[in-house]
Amino acid sequence: MPKGLLVSFIVLWAAPLSAQFGVFSPYSRLGLGMPYHDVLAPAGFLGASASAARGQALVNPTNPASYSALENLMLQFGMEAQRYRQTRGTEYQTGHHAFFSQFALALPLPPRKMALVAGYLPFTATRYLYTQSDTLITPSDTLAAKFTYEGFGGVDKFFLGWGATVFPGLSVGFNGLLYLGNIQRDKITEFPSGQGFINTRFRESQRVRGGGLELGLQYQKQLKKIQFTVGLSGEWGFSARSLENYQVDYFYGSYGSDPLHRDTLYAVRSRVHRPSVLRAAFALGKPGIWQAYAGWDQSFWSQYRRSGAVENLLGDRAARSLAVEYAPFRNNAKGLISRSVFTFSARHTTEAFRPSSSPFQSFGIGFGLSLPLLTNSLMDRKLSSWLSAGMEYSFTRHPSADVTRQNTLRFIFAVSLRDKWAPKFKYN
Repeated sequence: MPKGLLVSFIVLWAAPLSAQFGVFSPYSRLGLGMPYHDVLAPAGFLGASASAARGQALVNPTNPASYSALENLMLQFGMEAQRYRQTRGTEYQTGHHAFFSQFALALPLPPRKMALVAGYLPFTATRYLYTQSDTLITPSDTLAAKFTYEGFGGVDKFFLGWGATVFPGLSVGFNGLLYLGNIQRDKITEFPSGQGFINTRFRESQRVRGGGLELGLQYQKQLKKIQFTVGLSGEWGFSARSLENYQVDYFYGSYGSDPLHRDTLYAVRSRVHRPSVLRAAFALGKPGIWQAYAGWDQSFWSQYRRSGAVENLLGDRAARSLAVEYAPFRNNAKGLISRSVFTFSARHTTEAFRPSSSPFQSFGIGFGLSLPLLTNSLMDRKLSSWLSAGMEYSFTRHPSADVTRQNTLRFIFAVSLRDKWAPKFKYN
């Protein structure tokens, strides 16, 4: 393995293990947190259209059949930054955060049109903080109290996949999945100082472990000067093991000081049932010059179960997207500019946090740019690595004015490093 990629692999492999990721939303308190979507580089924000994406410079775990297009050793990684504004009525809050969002290592196998891929993606995120002031009425007095609800963590998805071309134009693949996650949810009750009451923190710590299997299929057909690609992929909902620990901390002073006393209440072992996912997309165009995408993605979060019991928390999520890739300078410029690729995308998502409620409507518009980085010129290899950047503005709305709305500006940065596997050196 070339030394540059080997060093990058060693440094980055440990990064997902400590990465914090996700959205900031009060609704991430439900279930396993908010599902995370639309992570893909260097293809910008293809969203639900990603199931039809394939190429020699793209590791696309959304559809493992796309691995058959990889002909070189690849290392792909990226990060995302978000800035958001949440509004409820006349009140609002803003914030920002950044996180490591993806990692993949691809290894082509002989004969060609076959590859192994290992990597990491976020699956869900829990991240919220909000307070509520209230009064507690006792037979002798009325007390002011402040309740704080705070949570963080999430579930990560690690995958080991294989993809191959089995017939001309037809590729299949699979990802073996491993889900690992830790989620912490706190409810803090605080009283004004001087009243003689002890503050408390009720903490729920949840650990999730489970596996799964993801299947993919892609079919390509050349129609005169236009290439048509259709992609299908999906995952059947599997159950995962869950261990939940509950404890209470007592604080005589303000919250944040050392606990006066800690009680471990109980621990619960259970199984949670994750949703099934179906994706379908098609692409039409001239690869390397322009391509148009359209896709659909359905996540059946209403299937979420806990120890076999239905928890009426989440509804199904449906996403639809359109995207266009275009290389406008390919025939009119030289150097890096001639191979730059622009991506424009639009998406519409509906999801309900309780199946009986009206769904949220989310709209997003994205833009991406990929620039090639020529490498290894001393070894007579005409390979390109890619540096990609993308931006998306989205807004989420609900018919009820009492429900929190959110505007989000997202930035992604990704690098795809390509090199030959076991290259043959030439000597004069």
